[in-house]
Amino acid sequence: MDKLWEKLKTLPVVYLPLVLIIALGIFFLIGRDRDLPVVLEEPPSEQVSENLLEDEVAENEDEELETEIPEEIFVHVSGQVNRPGVVCLPSGARVYEALEMAGGMNADGDLESINLAAVLLDQQKVVVGSLKQRLAQGETVPIGEIMPEEPIMPADDGKININTATKDQLESLPGIGPVIADHIVSYRQANGGFKNIEEIKNVHRIGEATFANIKELIGVR
Repeated sequence: MDKLWEKLKTLPVVYLPLVLIIALGIFFLIGRDRDLPVVLEEPPSEQVSENLLEDEVAENEDEELETEIPEEIFVHVSGQVNRPGVVCLPSGARVYEALEMAGGMNADGDLESINLAAVLLDQQKVVVGSLKQRLAQGETVPIGEIMPEEPIMPADDGKININTATKDQLESLPGIGPVIADHIVSYRQANGGFKNIEEIKNVHRIGEATFANIKELIGVR
């Protein structure tokens, strides 16, 4: 400052006001820059999180729109049905409706192989099992479950047709009770019916004595 003052003394008087103004301006600028606070901006973390959340929700909504449940579904029905193939059903349809579209089960259809009340999905396959195959594996048939869907009637000569007779009709034969009648029904379902009346002797608990009592009352087609 002393050197600056010595130089100022040597200047003409007319320049002194100008020099003082410049000096005051420099002093003022330097002092103002020193007093200015330094502000560090923090990243708007909450705002960023909110924006990311909004973007994620928007993406999820777009995905939901892309994966909307179709109004119609296509199901492949196969196995023991009358018209196997692909059927078109409304969304939310059940297995029994698919079977109806496929013409229902045929004579060998196994009702126990499927769940009729199950809800179907698009591109699903429904397979109706074989009752003969289940019986061949040694499984029992519930009482009253009859495989053939043929009209039940006696033989042409008035005899009881052991291939189509009901359990009650079989029980009307001498020596045939409920248990043996069940055996007869199970045997004919597993073997595709009786080829002749003598074959009934292969049924469990039917021997020569029982056969002798019923042979004139039974017949086959």
